[in-house]
This record gives sequence, C-alpha cells and structure tokens, in this order.
Amino acid sequence: MLQINQTYNVSTAPRLVELDGLRGVAVGMVLIWHFIGAPLTSRDNFLFKAIHDVTILGRTGVDLFFVLSGFLIIGIILDRQQPAFRFLRHFYLRRVLRIVPSYLALVFLFWSAVYAGAGNAVFNADTPLWRHLTFTQNIWMATHEQWGPGGISVTWSVAIEEQFYLVFPFVILFLPKRMLLPMLALVAGASIIYRSVGYFGYGSVFTMYVHTFSRLDGLAEGGIVAILWRDDRFRDWLRRNFAGWTKAVGILAFGFIPLVVGMANNVASTTAAWGHTYLALLYSALLIYILGSLGSENLKYLRNEKLQKLGRISYTLYLVHPLMLSAIYIGARQPEALHSFGAVPLSALALVLSLGWSYVSFRFFEKPLTDWGRKWTY
Repeated sequence: MLQINQTYNVSTAPRLVELDGLRGVAVGMVLIWHFIGAPLTSRDNFLFKAIHDVTILGRTGVDLFFVLSGFLIIGIILDRQQPAFRFLRHFYLRRVLRIVPSYLALVFLFWSAVYAGAGNAVFNADTPLWRHLTFTQNIWMATHEQWGPGGISVTWSVAIEEQFYLVFPFVILFLPKRMLLPMLALVAGASIIYRSVGYFGYGSVFTMYVHTFSRLDGLAEGGIVAILWRDDRFRDWLRRNFAGWTKAVGILAFGFIPLVVGMANNVASTTAAWGHTYLALLYSALLIYILGSLGSENLKYLRNEKLQKLGRISYTLYLVHPLMLSAIYIGARQPEALHSFGAVPLSALALVLSLGWSYVSFRFFEKPLTDWGRKWTY
C-alpha cells in the first residue's frame, strides 16, 4: 500500500516553475482555439477547415487545467501543517483571495453591460445572476443544454473547480490516509461511468461536457498524481523505470490522431464517448513525466520566461478573453467569425487587450492579494 509522506511538500519545496509553464501551455491552447479555430466557420474553404480541424485540440486545454488543479489542491491538503479546522479556514481564505476578486470583476463588468442594454448572444441574462454568484452556472447550462451568454460562458469550468474545492478538502481531511487513493480512483471511475451512461444511454452530449459529475475524473486523477508523487516507493520506481514511462507517454500521445479526426467531425460525441477519459489519463501521465524531469534539459521550454509569465496570468486571461474578443467584434460591427483573413487584426487587438488586462490585474490586483494571504499558512 502507498504511504503518503512529507518527502515532497509544496509548502517547503521550491516553486515548480515547470508547472507555471504548463499552465501557460494550457491557456495558450485555449486561446489558439478561441481566437483562431473556433471563428473559422466556413466549411467550404479547405484552408479554413484544415486550420479549424487542427486547432480544435485547443479545447483540451481545459482538461489539462483540471488535472493541474487536482494535483495542486490535493497536494496542498496532503501537505498541511495546521490542525484540520485551522487549515480549512486558511485554505478557504486563500482560495477566495486567489479566485473570487478577478471572477467578481468579470461578473460585474458583464452584468453592467447587460443592464446597460447590450442585449445579444454575448451579453444577455439567459443565465441568472445568482448562478454566477454561487458558482453553479454549469448546472444551469447542463439542465438547459446551452452555454448561455457567450461573453461569460467559459466560467463553467471555474464553477466545477470551485465545487471541487468546496467539498473535497472536507472529505480528504477526515478520511483515513490509506483510503485516499481508492476514494479518488472511485471518483474518477464513477465520473467516467456517469459520462458514458449520459452519452450512450441518453444522448446528453452537451450536458456531459459541462456537468460537474461528468468532469471530476480529471480533477481526481490530478489528485492521484499528487498522492503518488509523495510516496517514496513510487518515486523510486519511476526513477528506475523512467525510460519506460517516457515511452508509455509517447505511445499514449498517439491517441491524439484519432482524437483530432473524431473532434473535427463530431467534437461533442468524440469527447463525451471517450475523449475526456483519454485526455485525463494522458495529461496525468504527462504530469508524472514532467515531475520526474524537473530541472532537466528536456523541460527547458517550460522554463521559458515568456511562457512562465503567460502561466502566471492564465487564470484572468482565461476568464476575460472571450468577453474581450466578442466586445471588439461587436464594437467594430463585424460578424463574429473570421470569414476572411482581413478580420485577423480585430482578433489580434482583442488578444493584446486581453493580455494587457490580465497582466495589470495580476501585477496590481491578484498578486498583492495572494501575497497578503500567505500569512495564513497551511
């Protein structure tokens, strides 16, 4: 049986800069899809279709975020130094400081536009305000089988993570350590079964994409990686068999080929049927590879300074870029689609403004708050 120990501790270990780089990769994937692939609606133009079909993989950046979040949060819980109830108080205070301010700023701007009368597919009140304030908008989306207002629809994944943060610390803190790995494996398996039954039994493709129960496997598998990485025997095993693990990850990555083909033809069915299951496994295996290669020349690209900065601002960038992209197109009175490359400057402007907003928010808003929150130690 695995023995969880403190050999590796996120509270005392050096910052894993490679994971900042990996966050940069994840948000970069999402940006490539939203700024390039998704707007290419023309299926008659061969070049547009080819770009669309390749960049659709950018959607899977969200799956990578789920695995990373599960690894981080479960790791924080495992490494706690404080008594349980004090830890919970500090944990939730720091999570609020990290997540809520930028999120509420987005919600405020969005609903200000709604109440100002900017009624269209991007700015509307289809999803009730209270859903956004309680991080339950993904449940509304799943129930109504629609995204709701486009300018704020990406928050569905933030809602799932918040629900995970709310429940799992209690479960993990008061569960015997020997039960943590089986429990997370059970959660991952149950999520896969729920998604499969929903898709194959009821054809609920969209619901299975945004519902909490159908997306817990990525978070749970990230948590499993956190547990494994704190076990000396697993780390020794990985050290002895790292070449084999590298080959296994490479072989697993070949699944991207049928994934691209499937997503290009029917993205919803492909991801619901097997795509998310595959991606959670692939990104978890990739995370273990990265953890086993920390500091090595193989990961120098993840330590790239620009990618690091992108990773640090990834949260706000993920939140604001759809709103900025939509606002630019609406303001320019252009259709929200790149029917010609003449529309590229609008997307470029939206990207620059999104990056600028995210940097300013991180530098003068988010970082001071999170630095202040570190006085509440885990």
